This record gives sequence, C-alpha cells and structure tokens, in this order.
Amino acid sequence: MTSAPARDPLADHLITPDNAALLLIGYQPAQLATVRSMDHALLVKNAVSTVRTIKTFGSCTRPSTSPPAGDSQRSPNSPAC
Repeated sequence: MTSAPARDPLADHLITPDNAALLLIGYQPAQLATVRSMDHALLVKNAVSTVRTIKTFGSCTRPSTSPPAGDSQRSPNSPAC
C-alpha cells in the first residue's frame, strides 16, 4: 500500500501549521474582568486550552499585548511568527 503524495502547505486549501496563525486579541486582565456573559474561570480555561491546542498543532501563536505607557516599542510578549 502506498501513501498519498505530500500536500503543498502553501497551495493547499486545508489549514496547516505553515499557512495558519492564531491571533489572541484582548486577553488582558482589565478586559477579562468586564466580561459578564460567561463564567470568568471558564473563559480563561477556554483561552488556555485553545493556545495549548494550537501549539500542539505546531502553528504560530501571536499574543496581542500592549506595551507599557509611553513605550512605543513592540512588546517582548509579541514575537514575530
């Protein structure tokens, strides 16, 4: 039995670690504290589980973090993919 030929990760219509990224926006303590539509612990658990899953998948994870006031440089918590 032979296996199917390898897919081209850039031309393929399926999501692969080479053509996908996860962007997390707005998961900062002050913003999380204002969410009232769901349990706070469940919200955090869902975010953590999502990041762990995407890291297991091997795709790029890009957190969005605001730099300290007056600092115009990119936050060290926001690495390039």
